[in-house]
Amino acid sequence: MERRLTVGSLIKNKQRMEIAEFPSAMQSVIKIKQNNRPFQLLPISNELLLDIALKQGIPLDYKCRKGTCGRCAVEVLEGQNLLYPRTKRELEKSQNVNMRLACQARIK
Repeated sequence: MERRLTVGSLIKNKQRMEIAEFPSAMQSVIKIKQNNRPFQLLPISNELLLDIALKQGIPLDYKCRKGTCGRCAVEVLEGQNLLYPRTKRELEKSQNVNMRLACQARIK
């Protein structure tokens, strides 16, 4: 019996995607900071910033997922143009245009 390797069989941890696995020229990254810890994540269209971060193994702090507690607040260092405008909840939480609620910020 012939054994064939597929791309999926070569991935050791299928749940976690690492930025280093992707060529930087292939796609832009969003750089964020939470609690003085910088992170980079690959944008996925129409997904929430929090969901993408968690899927990519980025340990963001969060709680309510409704935009009321503000615990998931992140500072967007780079890639603000890849996000939709701030939501009403985000505007209520902070006047700083670089501060976003990861549970509310959606990727374009």
